[in-house]
Amino acid sequence: ETILQVPAVELERRRAALEPYLNRIDDAFSVFHKSLADWLTLPDSGTTEFHVDRAGGERLLIDWCRRWRELDDDYPLRYLPAHLANTRATEELLALLRDDEFARRRRAANVSPLLEIDDHAQLSSLLLADGRVDQLSELAQTTSPYQRDGVALALRAASDAHDPAVRSAVGRLLSV
Repeated sequence: ETILQVPAVELERRRAALEPYLNRIDDAFSVFHKSLADWLTLPDSGTTEFHVDRAGGERLLIDWCRRWRELDDDYPLRYLPAHLANTRATEELLALLRDDEFARRRRAANVSPLLEIDDHAQLSSLLLADGRVDQLSELAQTTSPYQRDGVALALRAASDAHDPAVRSAVGRLLSV
């Protein structure tokens, strides 16, 4: 099943027609130049006939990824957390990263621990931006080095605007 809910044969026909304009790396495609992506996605300076609704596509992709339990595809296991973080779906991201089945499936799919660090860094950044220092501190108190490293990465990368929350979180962690 495809994300676009287009039969595989039709999807392949469409992809083949676009092939001169695509770069392929493994099973992923990208347009060969940013100007083409801009032309396809920017309504003011681009095309109307071939316009691509990027936000609509992202919604379709996230909705498809949310079905990770029933899909036979590693993509949602690798990238659903990042998609949720990009849409600021903090509660859903927190629940997903705490889901034992999600963690088990990621390990079975050999998802890189570096993604786990990034996922927890993005979650930590969202919690920090929302001033949720208690939850950030709880997130750091774990046996998982990847989770701890993600929290540390977010604390180190935080903007000056978040200094009070960072100080509060670090103070709490030092008192544990």
